[in-house]
Amino acid sequence: MKLDFNVPVYGLDGQALPNANLGKLLAETLVHQPEGDILKLYDWGMKLYRGDSIDVDRADQQYLSKFIIESKQITLLGKKQLLDIVNSTNGTEKT
Repeated sequence: MKLDFNVPVYGLDGQALPNANLGKLLAETLVHQPEGDILKLYDWGMKLYRGDSIDVDRADQQYLSKFIIESKQITLLGKKQLLDIVNSTNGTEKT
């Protein structure tokens, strides 16, 4: 499944936040981890930062979901929007 995070971050008012992108948010969070699957996280981070989608299987989807939920760096506002994409059937659902 392809997951496309190249979408704006939306504020509480439903408006896109200026210069805020879910893909870049997740990319920076992934590559700033001190541990984990170095090659996979780095590859995902580079692709997401460029605005590309990532290919994931069910195990990767579960890993990303857990990663986002447990992240101390991502706010609840960002987590909800990221999880909407991770858990969508087509990988491109927007909040």
